[in-house]
Amino acid sequence: MNSEKEYSLFLGSGIRVNELSNLRLRDLDFEEKQIHVLRKGGKKDVVAVSPPSMQDIKDYLAVRTERYRGSNDDTDYVFLTRVNDGAPPPLSNRAIEALVKKYTKAFKINKSMSPHKLRHTYGTNLMEQSGAFIY
Repeated sequence: MNSEKEYSLFLGSGIRVNELSNLRLRDLDFEEKQIHVLRKGGKKDVVAVSPPSMQDIKDYLAVRTERYRGSNDDTDYVFLTRVNDGAPPPLSNRAIEALVKKYTKAFKINKSMSPHKLRHTYGTNLMEQSGAFIY
């Protein structure tokens, strides 16, 4: 998994780990720089994503088919697990949490973060920059 891309999406949108793991190709809107997510309680929502994060997703999608054998079907999950045979399953919440912990620890001298902490970082940055907040 190219963990930088999921890390970027957390920091560029503030989505929850479950929203990222359930993200499908049809949920990506590059023109409007937004994604469609299913929130807690089954509520559908549209989330703005920072332009650099959308570019990171485009870069990931350019190698996704070859690296992870993912299809380009609209119903296919965005982030996949690499497998030897069969259709690649989506990354689980636990796998995403482990990857974020691993890669943030490598970047921040022995200090790891969780997807939830990245969500809080996004919210804090948004509030500082615009006075708005997420829930």
